[in-house]
Amino acid sequence: MSASHYRVGHVVRQVARVIRFYGYPIPYLARTYLRSIGPSFQCPYVDDTVCLDLGAGTAPYKTTIINAFGVRHYIAVDIAPSDATSVVADASKLPFKDQAVSLVVSMDVLQHIPDPLSVLNEIYRVLSPGGLLIISFPFLYGECDAADYRRWSIAGMESDLNQRGFEVLNTKRRGGLFFSAASGLHLAAQLVIPGGRKSWRTSVTPSTVVRSAIVAVLTIPTTLIAWLALLVDFVVTPKSLSGYYMGALMVCRRPPSH
Repeated sequence: MSASHYRVGHVVRQVARVIRFYGYPIPYLARTYLRSIGPSFQCPYVDDTVCLDLGAGTAPYKTTIINAFGVRHYIAVDIAPSDATSVVADASKLPFKDQAVSLVVSMDVLQHIPDPLSVLNEIYRVLSPGGLLIISFPFLYGECDAADYRRWSIAGMESDLNQRGFEVLNTKRRGGLFFSAASGLHLAAQLVIPGGRKSWRTSVTPSTVVRSAIVAVLTIPTTLIAWLALLVDFVVTPKSLSGYYMGALMVCRRPPSH
């Protein structure tokens, strides 16, 4: 692949990422949640807040996190390098001292780790007393990315967090019955062409560029359906169906020292 073709392919992939991030409800719900909880859950050390964005990938939530929580030191951690990665590390063996961090954000990452409980233990270790963990996780959602191991109900995640010493402070469902179904349809449209589960980490080649372009077209109608489904859930889904949701977002903390 020539240098000019590589640059074009890189631009196409970046555009596709921007469209997915700003055009689809799941990232929108994450950004909205981070902004809404920032004023209510400021870290106790806001003047020198150190944030780990764990499994950050291309760090799409960086600006939102910094603005919502007054973060002074933002560190993007991922097992695979990218142009946005600050530290390349295994989430179960973080290269940080005990109680060195006041905020950890991890958006839809735990399901891709074979032993997520070891990661929660490691997060607890590096968090300062009173420090916050903000996570999102799937419940009713199909397998995605190169490796996918877990799904949690809200009660299941709360149990795992409580067992590791965290206090759950706030929880929000991502949509309901209709959004769960629409998200499944959207994922199916993304995966109908082989290669979708190789994730953003694959190198830029002519075939990956073509695939990204085709998927972008195929997912236009499913994206619109997902937005409509999210609205329908907000307006009409009864409480009796509250057990159906695509996933959840959650704030918890390491208890303050006594």
